[in-house]
Amino acid sequence: MADVTIELELSSGVWTDVSADVLARVPVKWSRGIMDSGPLDLVARPGTLSFSLNNNASNSAATAGYYSPGHASVRSGFGHGTRARLKIDAGGGVTARYVFMGRLRSIAPTPGTTGPGACFCMAEDWLAEFADFDDLQLSLVEDQRSDQLIQDLVDLMETATVDLDIGIDTYPFAFDDLGSTQPQLLGIAQAVMQSERGFLYLRGDNSTGETLTMENRHARAKAANALTLTEADFAYSGGMHATSSLDRIFNDVETIVYPRRVDSSATTVLVSLDTEIEVGIGETVTMLVDYRDPANLAAKVGGKDMVAPAANTDYTANATSGGGGTDLTSDFDLSSTAFYGSRAKIVAVNNASVAGYLRGPSGADGMQLRGKGLYTYQPINSRSENASSIADFGRRNLPSPLEMPYQESQGIGAGVAQFISHLYGDIQNVPTQIRPLTEVPAKLQSCIVRDIGDKITISETQTAASAEVFINGVEGEITDGKTVRMKWTVAPASTASVLILDDSVAGKLDSNSLGYA
Repeated sequence: MADVTIELELSSGVWTDVSADVLARVPVKWSRGIMDSGPLDLVARPGTLSFSLNNNASNSAATAGYYSPGHASVRSGFGHGTRARLKIDAGGGVTARYVFMGRLRSIAPTPGTTGPGACFCMAEDWLAEFADFDDLQLSLVEDQRSDQLIQDLVDLMETATVDLDIGIDTYPFAFDDLGSTQPQLLGIAQAVMQSERGFLYLRGDNSTGETLTMENRHARAKAANALTLTEADFAYSGGMHATSSLDRIFNDVETIVYPRRVDSSATTVLVSLDTEIEVGIGETVTMLVDYRDPANLAAKVGGKDMVAPAANTDYTANATSGGGGTDLTSDFDLSSTAFYGSRAKIVAVNNASVAGYLRGPSGADGMQLRGKGLYTYQPINSRSENASSIADFGRRNLPSPLEMPYQESQGIGAGVAQFISHLYGDIQNVPTQIRPLTEVPAKLQSCIVRDIGDKITISETQTAASAEVFINGVEGEITDGKTVRMKWTVAPASTASVLILDDSVAGKLDSNSLGYA
């Protein structure tokens, strides 16, 4: 049986083993990763860990309320935001592995001294913070790869341990398409991964339990098999979800790439306010404004080489509404105005002794901002049809085109469409979930070290399942404090040997077939 440990970071950098207070009668559960296996399932969603602590006088401190936030006797350092991690030692010489780390988000102690005396805890991993974070303005970036874009997003957050593949392409522009409706970081990461056709998720490890991992689009084509499971290796009940459905087959696939056009000089008026802005004596007014196409042709516009607002050229100010009264232009300071990829933050300070009205140049109603407009006028769609799959199963369209927001190459878009129509053209013998028989120590030892992104081979006679798959998501349950049951969400692996030029593994002309770049 496994040796299971739950640790809490009760003081900064110091982890405390609280396993003695974990109630074995309540299963410990965790899940994380990409919990589906479709063409758009590329980015993990927040994972969770749940467990219960002994909160009455029979716990390790002989203290009731030891795990009740706000209680006079609450354990020092315990509360919302405390980091928690789960470690499993499977024995057999296998190094103990941290399979989850996160912060306590929900703490629910049961009431009454005669009750069960439990404190139910739920932690969420780093991706929960990543998903919630939306108070940001992303600057325009140029000539960066997908791993650099992901690192840009990570740098906005608390430091995370990362393991990022080098992205395959360099994108001329990114973060120019967000505007006032910009999504949370997880949504932006999804756009980056769709542009790369890669994967982003958290893996466990032997030290912390949380490594943010990015696969580029070549990673799975080059991956070697890490584990083989046959029918004797699956759990007796629920060992495999092998439902065969046409809903999982896609043989007619479209992708969209987005070439940009940029102005030749930084003279385009990308912001022109429609009204004057009143600024009181000594006040600071802050406004967020999206860039717009002065020709009204592009729905989303980025800004490059934006010009700091210049007095009399981009704005004027007067003591009276409508441009009358004393000229206060020299008393207004707009030097703190900041520019981002798709919008600007105008910061106007009135240093005059009277209230003033900020206006545009030459008596225009509102001030303006200039720069090089960055436009997306005509996206390019590419389509791939898997003829043999259509003949066997009928036409199965991807419900909507796969958007690659930062990708400009039509050739890569077409290659990705072809790859997906091949990969998902016939997956009738590919399961969506498997549960290895980890109740057996030897099987737990071989499975505990496998994680999201690992390639495994499965074979099961009764269901006719026979395939190479990748682990996309991990779920686990520990009962009696020692019996570990695990379930993996799996995604299909390509059966073709894809040729990747200049690669020592996949670049052999005699054994690989041409694939997308």
